[in-house]
Amino acid sequence: MNPAEIRDWLDQASEQTERIYGAILDGPTSLQIEAEKQLESEILQAVTNAKFTKLNLGQIARAYGVGAEVVEAIAQQLTQKYLGADLEQLEFNQVVKQIQEIEALRDAGYREWKLQALARRVRRTPKQLMEVYNKALCQQAPVKPMSVAEFKAAHTREVEWLIQGWIPKGTTVLLHADGGVGKTLFVYEIMESILQGKNWNGYQVEQGNVLLVQLDEPELVTSERMDIRGIRETDPLHILTDWQVEAMANLETYIEQSRPSLVIVDSLTAVNQNCIFSENDTEYARPLLQLKNMASKYGCTVFVIHHSNAEGNSRGTKAIHNSVSEVWGMTVAENSERLLRVQKTRLGRPPGRYTFHFDEADFSFRYLGEQGDENEAASTQEERIRLWLCDDAQRGIAYAPIEIAEHLQMSNPSSRRACYEAWAKGMIRRRKDESGRFYVYFVPLSSDRAIASIKTPIAPARSLPNDDIPAVSEESDRAIGENRKNLLLKNGKISDRPIAPPLKPNEINGKSAIGECDRNSQNGDRNSDRTVLIENEPAVNDIVIPFGTATWIRSGSDKLPWKEVPRSRRSDPEIPIEVLGSVLFHELQSPSKVLRIRNERATIRNQQTGRTSVFALKDLQMFRRAE
Repeated sequence: MNPAEIRDWLDQASEQTERIYGAILDGPTSLQIEAEKQLESEILQAVTNAKFTKLNLGQIARAYGVGAEVVEAIAQQLTQKYLGADLEQLEFNQVVKQIQEIEALRDAGYREWKLQALARRVRRTPKQLMEVYNKALCQQAPVKPMSVAEFKAAHTREVEWLIQGWIPKGTTVLLHADGGVGKTLFVYEIMESILQGKNWNGYQVEQGNVLLVQLDEPELVTSERMDIRGIRETDPLHILTDWQVEAMANLETYIEQSRPSLVIVDSLTAVNQNCIFSENDTEYARPLLQLKNMASKYGCTVFVIHHSNAEGNSRGTKAIHNSVSEVWGMTVAENSERLLRVQKTRLGRPPGRYTFHFDEADFSFRYLGEQGDENEAASTQEERIRLWLCDDAQRGIAYAPIEIAEHLQMSNPSSRRACYEAWAKGMIRRRKDESGRFYVYFVPLSSDRAIASIKTPIAPARSLPNDDIPAVSEESDRAIGENRKNLLLKNGKISDRPIAPPLKPNEINGKSAIGECDRNSQNGDRNSDRTVLIENEPAVNDIVIPFGTATWIRSGSDKLPWKEVPRSRRSDPEIPIEVLGSVLFHELQSPSKVLRIRNERATIRNQQTGRTSVFALKDLQMFRRAE
């Protein structure tokens, strides 16, 4: 390079240096300003629209040749300025939204795959992601309180029961016990009652479909227990043996379409065997919250079977206990008895200890009453209350338990328990008092009428002419004696009402074929309630009494207490009631209501015990025809 070229290069360098210093002194050029605006725009777009904020910010930093910390600092300033939020909070919200989308996937394997991929991108483990997600769901739930008027308007309906007084609809029940106590057999007995619509230990049951999710025992054992419980192939029971909590979305789809009344999950450990969490982790109880939401949404009851810990509570995290509506614990007591402890309740059975006798012959559970109360004494108190409320002076009037206790000389706690039991068994009615805070109990004037119309007088019963009343047919001496003892008749119209013994043929032509109770003769406005003995063929809803020579038919009947059945007749399909024990004989020969008639056979329900039995039509005599 010659000297002239060197001077030219120095002059150019000097001019360039002057321009740089001028730019520094005068401020950034328009090109620099445009570049900064472009950088800010890309950062804002990465923050607001991208799923992975920090990953996109790192790419921007590499594209502009700037450090990642500088870009994140700029992003933090921009989010605070334009969005009023923290950069970490924005990323957290984006990740929670993505987990929600992943949770909606039906394929459990693909769902786990997506979760693991997301965990790698945000540099966390799947367990950490799910812990954050569950806490976010609780925290982000909207707070929308209602006024008292709005709340009552939305929740004014009565409690709907799957088993009256024990299990409400739309709840989740956790039953826990040690292995071998019989918790599964106990739930199977409840399942049988719901499938076939028969009373459970005297308590009314609403018939419905059942879904059994059974992973805790071999299929052969389940099949044998179905046979022991007498569950028929035509019963509306569906059994699922390959379900896990990861397929919760599929289960919800089935429940939404089939609407079962009861869902049984046996057991919580078995359906959670693929879970990455242990029983002591809060996350382990998340399926119970999902089942609880489904139960409330679709009105079904979910029974979850679990195991007990050494302290007698449900095993695992306390969240398991807190995630369900009802918690029952079962233990073994003396003399083949099982003690059921109601540890938590929302609407169902009051907390307490309830005793059941476990019959190892047929694997049935017979309710004996609340611990500390003698069964016979408790039943007597319930009957005293029922009879007192059925009296003409009290019928149709609602009384508080404390008032009943005062009139019947009972303690207040005993009166409350007995009133609750009598209501749960369908013996009496209840409603809220005027304050809406407490329950009052009563027997309506007509048990088939609505509670709102309990003050409406009873329509007079239609009397039959003397010519329409045939002579009483011959019966065994035992049956005649038993018929004279039946002084209480509970029918579908008049509830429990005292009646006179049947008239003899030679008495029909004397006064009247109508037998009236003494109390009716003293109340002129109630003289219309009368009962006659008729021998016409009964129809549905009629009140009948089996003859003393009747034969009990096993098919379609509730199981009998086998201790009162002769050992040689326990496997017979038909058993003459004459051979049964005295208590069972008197029970079967007491007034019953005809539920259905088919093929010259009648299914009847005992009005005192609720037991359903099947007899031949020829073995039944009618006490009262349905109005």
